[in-house]
Amino acid sequence: MAQSSVMLSQWSRCLRLLLEAPAPAGILALPIGRSYTATEIAVRAARVCRVFFVCSAAIVGTCFFAADAAAYGSFGSLPELVSLVKEIEAAVVSVSGPAGSVGSGFAVTSDGYIATSAHVARVEGPLSVRSAGGSTFKAEAVSFHATADVALLYAPEFRPRHVLALADSSKVEVGTWVLALGNPFGLGTTLSVGVIGAKGRSFGRNENDGGLFQTDAAINPGNSGGPLCNLQGEAVGVASAAISGGQGLGFAVPAELVRELIDKARRSAVSHRILDLPSESSFEGK
Repeated sequence: MAQSSVMLSQWSRCLRLLLEAPAPAGILALPIGRSYTATEIAVRAARVCRVFFVCSAAIVGTCFFAADAAAYGSFGSLPELVSLVKEIEAAVVSVSGPAGSVGSGFAVTSDGYIATSAHVARVEGPLSVRSAGGSTFKAEAVSFHATADVALLYAPEFRPRHVLALADSSKVEVGTWVLALGNPFGLGTTLSVGVIGAKGRSFGRNENDGGLFQTDAAINPGNSGGPLCNLQGEAVGVASAAISGGQGLGFAVPAELVRELIDKARRSAVSHRILDLPSESSFEGK
């Protein structure tokens, strides 16, 4: 787009100079009061044609590059992501078990509830979460979805600097830009960018997985539980798995399923105990 803008500016300047500059005497008109030879008339006519074609080219060029710049700006440009990523990152945590980092998660309430993947939350032993600021908090799994690879953690002392809103998955379309943030391979919070490649996908041997989002945003081991966000900063999915050896074949559970877990946890009469823990799933996550 920058190149088109420069070209447009150059064409516009050329046109302006041609239109504003006074025409040299005798180029665009034949003074009255004398006779002219055929050669003089032909030379002056050629000069008139030359000016005409230069002006026409300038006008056509200006229109072409203006249209090109407008089209590029509408369809080809990417949004500025720096401020958006900083906002989302403030809600992302890394989840660890006794053996170290096991995945990612993200804050969904201001009082310590964290969304993550079920296969991340099922790790044996105590859990902890590390915030974007580097602080570590004890956490426990308080709710698992009955069929999907999504769970809810609770860290009583965790007060996130930002909370991610949960998007309406029915409004997510193929081609929607998405940002995946997580802790791949324990490296720390990492961003990858892609689009929704398909909806309603099933993956693995779990027949209840239909409804997954497929994306080409990189999802690696350790990304599980991290958010898949739209350009409004809403969580549209919970990163869940990827096909080993594939390229751009990652999957995420619709984030709106987390609402069910939050409601369930808040209704619980017993303070933050594990609710409705299903049998061990055969889901193979990343």
